[in-house]
Amino acid sequence: MKRVIKFRAWATDTKEMIPFDQMMIPEWFDDETIIIQQFTGLLDKNGKDIYEGDIIRKMYGASIPMFSVAWDDKRAMFIQNDGYNEPLHQLAPNSIEVAGDIYKNPDLIITK
Repeated sequence: MKRVIKFRAWATDTKEMIPFDQMMIPEWFDDETIIIQQFTGLLDKNGKDIYEGDIIRKMYGASIPMFSVAWDDKRAMFIQNDGYNEPLHQLAPNSIEVAGDIYKNPDLIITK
């Protein structure tokens, strides 16, 4: 089995998403200006990569139709960051869509 490991980064100073392969090696950034996000290994219904920090829209009846993707250290897995925190991998790929991310589109997340 081959696992794809990819990253991207949010530059807090320029407010842009940078594919990790376009970033220079660590000397030019620090933890305060760059936020690294890992690829979950999952794709949405359009074949788009899902990264931690993405906002996902569920395409079926759900009490919480939008959630962000987060990493859960205790369970060592990506979760639906919606208060219920179910494992992300339990969702059917054809029923979810990347709607944005928590940095460029924070208004998409509905808080309780």
